Amino acid sequence: MVTAHITTPLDRSGESVFLNLFGAAKWCFESRATALMQPFDDSRALKAMAKSLIDIYTDELRFLIALKESVSILNNRIHDKLSLIAIEKLRARHPEITFRYGGAGAGGIDILGFASDGTKKLIAEVKTTHTSDTGLRSPQKRAIERDFQRLTNEPGELKRYLVVISEQTKNAVEKQIKPSERFPLVTVIDAIGLVEPVRPEAIEEEE
Repeated sequence: MVTAHITTPLDRSGESVFLNLFGAAKWCFESRATALMQPFDDSRALKAMAKSLIDIYTDELRFLIALKESVSILNNRIHDKLSLIAIEKLRARHPEITFRYGGAGAGGIDILGFASDGTKKLIAEVKTTHTSDTGLRSPQKRAIERDFQRLTNEPGELKRYLVVISEQTKNAVEKQIKPSERFPLVTVIDAIGLVEPVRPEAIEEEE
């Protein structure tokens, strides 16, 4: 049995909103980049603009704020999906345990596992960090080390897991943090294996 309190899954209209928003963002940044490459003539620009520069920049800033909020929502959904995958993988290892997940943004340990008598038997943190071949950057490494320490410090006879999103991240964690030496109580597993980079030519073929 899996008990989870998470946000409502993204429906088709929600997907369209995200696609439109990111499409608009791409256009916005490409247009800005093109403009920046041209020689800037302040007097010519002012004459051509029906709105003041402050109004134009204000509109762009409002758009970017909305984009930032949407990215935050998307990050929460990624965390939720990763957590549900983690629960299924952990349940395969510990079928006698009931799992609880409070949702992205909830305080404390991400996933808790309980025996039939209500005794806490398992804890797990999930990390959505996906690394490239260059490995973990310093802020990512510190954040993961904090999760290792949080899992290690939790009292009790517990199974302790750090679930990372990909095999690349797991390899980077093992190489750069060396958890088997520094945090031997914690087991690291990955959720979805190798994540292949998206190739632009592949996207064009599918279209």
